Amino acid sequence: MRMRMLAGLLAIFGTLPMLSAEDKPDHPLKTAKLGEWVEYKLTAQGLPQALTIRHTVSDKTDTALTVRIDISMGSAKQPTKVKTFSLTEPYDPLRMLQDEVGPFRGEIKMGNTGAETLKLNNKQYTTKWSEAVMTGEVMGKTVITKLKVWQSKEVPLSGMVRMDLKMDNMGALSEINMDLVGTGIDKIETKKK
Repeated sequence: MRMRMLAGLLAIFGTLPMLSAEDKPDHPLKTAKLGEWVEYKLTAQGLPQALTIRHTVSDKTDTALTVRIDISMGSAKQPTKVKTFSLTEPYDPLRMLQDEVGPFRGEIKMGNTGAETLKLNNKQYTTKWSEAVMTGEVMGKTVITKLKVWQSKEVPLSGMVRMDLKMDNMGALSEINMDLVGTGIDKIETKKK
């Protein structure tokens, strides 16, 4: 259950912005470009080594954006996950989370926000950070998740530079940290219509 929730959180929060309303464009993913990618290193209690997570825009139309999510631990690769996001529907990260982990009954409360300069991999990022607390029920279990996400307009897709997550799943505590490793753009052939 915890791995399914973690996979859902990574797919959603690693791809989607948590920017304040005044920072959001019409739809946060509309500005993404075909082939753009972001790569993260994830460390967590209980993992023998870090995970590498890469999100790549694999297809884009006027109405939808498809992101390929590749996760590996050392030389072991997990099956590629593909997520398609509507660019015409209202931005709703809670509904997207429900699509990943099943019905979520609860609430998300946005907390403090601020600005900070972060240095990762010899590069400085001017970031805005947001805190949030998700409290609710997932698959019949009470889960409290505290998030702090740093984002920069210099980073594609969600703009995420770092995420710290603390999850209390009925007394089982988990800490997860996800840091940006790099960004880029790959040449991807567009589909012929």
